[in-house]
Amino acid sequence: MEALIRTASPADVERLSAFMRSSFLAAYHDSSEPANVSAHVEKSYRVDRQAAEIADPAMRTIVMELGAAFIGYAQLRIDVPVPAELTVGKAIEVARFYLAPDRKGDGSAQRLMESVRHTAIGHSAEALWLLVWQQAPRAQRFYEKSGFRIVGTRTFLIGDDAQADWLMACPVGDSG
Repeated sequence: MEALIRTASPADVERLSAFMRSSFLAAYHDSSEPANVSAHVEKSYRVDRQAAEIADPAMRTIVMELGAAFIGYAQLRIDVPVPAELTVGKAIEVARFYLAPDRKGDGSAQRLMESVRHTAIGHSAEALWLLVWQQAPRAQRFYEKSGFRIVGTRTFLIGDDAQADWLMACPVGDSG
């Protein structure tokens, strides 16, 4: 059976919130002190926050599911300022991009990224951009294979712990 990729709906909020929590913890449980990780998870992946993000017309949440289980998701910020490092008129931020750990390496990430690109094209974006933790080489390699290049740095907070992230960007039509 092939995974279904679709836009999230309000009916997905509770399942999505739980999947987001588990995905983040699988990837970043040891990225900071436990209290900081817990604070970030509680702030970012609450059910009410996901309901608001799904309802926000300036965001798009794309889910990938197999049967009744989510196996990946991406959240896009459609109307955000373009980082100064990009020389384009319109760019969309890939705010979150996660797969279930057992789906990594099976082609699911490429399919989800292709859906992200189609969404960006549909919104007349010229580029995609994202932040990736500097200590996440596997994620960096995936984004590089997807056409992203490092164009700057940013600070990302996990609780009150400042983390160093790469700012990566790619033209919408460039798939690596």
